[in-house]
Amino acid sequence: IKSDGLELVCERSMYALDPVLRRAPALQATQDNGHDAIHINERLAASLKLSDGAEATLTQNGMRSVLPVVIDPRVPDRTVLVHDTRKCSRDLGSGFGTVTLEACYARND
Repeated sequence: IKSDGLELVCERSMYALDPVLRRAPALQATQDNGHDAIHINERLAASLKLSDGAEATLTQNGMRSVLPVVIDPRVPDRTVLVHDTRKCSRDLGSGFGTVTLEACYARND
């Protein structure tokens, strides 16, 4: 199951702004630094049959990132929020624009 035409919002951590902050292990380990996850609201999660912690694939301009899902009531409808971490930046490139979100299901072979 997938959903096309979602809007990507990328939130940059306050501890990723300059080289000194990026190299401070104590700051990088805080919850405020963000983490690699796809934040969506409950309505979008239900439409894709996703639960908190499930993996999903986020695709933008042919680039993809597989990340865990976080159900987040702050996220508006048809919007995906990711933190601008190194993995997200490397895998997706752009911090805004249209994306596709697809549920990853385990195969039972």
